[in-house]
Amino acid sequence: MNISTLSHDVIDENKESPTYGQPVKKDYLLIELCDTGLGIDPEFIEHIWESFSKGDTSLTRKQDGTGLGLSICKNLVAINGGEIKVESKLRQGSKFWLKWNIELIENLSKYQEKFHFLPDFIRSKRILVIHPVENARNSIINHLKSIENVDVFDTFDKAVQKAKDYVELHKKFAYDLIFIGLYEKNEEEVVNAVSELRKIELNCNNSLTSLVVFIVFPSDRGRALVEKLIKNVEGRCEIIYTPITWRKLIGQFSNIDNDLNGNGKNSCAKIFNRIDNDSINLRTIMQQLSELGYSTISATSVQDAINIIKTEFGSLNDIYSKSRKISMILIDYNLSTMAGFDVSKAIRSVSKIPIVAVTDLFTEEIRNKCVNCGLNDCLLKPLKAEQLENILTKYVVED
Repeated sequence: MNISTLSHDVIDENKESPTYGQPVKKDYLLIELCDTGLGIDPEFIEHIWESFSKGDTSLTRKQDGTGLGLSICKNLVAINGGEIKVESKLRQGSKFWLKWNIELIENLSKYQEKFHFLPDFIRSKRILVIHPVENARNSIINHLKSIENVDVFDTFDKAVQKAKDYVELHKKFAYDLIFIGLYEKNEEEVVNAVSELRKIELNCNNSLTSLVVFIVFPSDRGRALVEKLIKNVEGRCEIIYTPITWRKLIGQFSNIDNDLNGNGKNSCAKIFNRIDNDSINLRTIMQQLSELGYSTISATSVQDAINIIKTEFGSLNDIYSKSRKISMILIDYNLSTMAGFDVSKAIRSVSKIPIVAVTDLFTEEIRNKCVNCGLNDCLLKPLKAEQLENILTKYVVED
């Protein structure tokens, strides 16, 4: 991708401007994006600016349709007064470019700082991070820099002492949310530290309200380690897999909102696993579910989803399993690495949980495949809130 700032001469058409009717220089961004992919069929290229158009309608297609993205881009560029175009050769690749009108300002420094926006409820929480690896600590600190009350330590002794000191000063437990790095080599230390922190909290509150999030490597060994550890500690626990990314934290905070604040209609029965490798689709549906009062677990790959299902219905202790019960799965039927129907078969091998396919191409062939592969239902993109609520009412049972 190339981005450059250019200028060209145009006639000023603003009647209130002192340069009205005269040639003036206008600045614009030229954004060019090239790929060496499959290219676009010449018969289809004139339709790519239309909403939800498709050049390939096969079930296991390697290319998705245009969705709404290019149509929205076309309209936004038109509003700006710029232009957007494409060139493509089948089996050779494509080139998109657009011109976006801008007004340059002399000092950009105050606009250059980037901010991550955390959910409001998280900003008011006190957070503890314990991790022996400096890069991991720095990564979490960077994501949480807009939160005022974050304590970060490389050892458990320092963290426990800080919690004790806080109690002496404020007569209440220090933390709402605790992130802990968990490895095979520090398992015993983790158990002792969590037990000590839980003891301090119980002495203050007579109850355990804080949430512990274990940071583990995404492997069978890592999951087994957490399962074993949870049996030896009290209170609520969650898992987040390395590497820590902004998207993973936001997904985690979506679940934590329901755990800490009781926002879910029924937190024991309202956790969904959403499988989609399109981050925009993922965020949109998670937002819709949140507005309807449901909490979510998201996965952007097939293997992540299957691992989550195995974990949720595996050997975790009763408290953990009940607090994180999955009630339904929403799955994109056209994942890039594996057709959605094949994924559903894999999930069916470990669970009878209701599975609903989300698709932008609903045909009789797809309906029949849904039935044959054990899917319970289908939803058509783009999802409407009423449509989503009806499907939840149909398949989610209150516990």
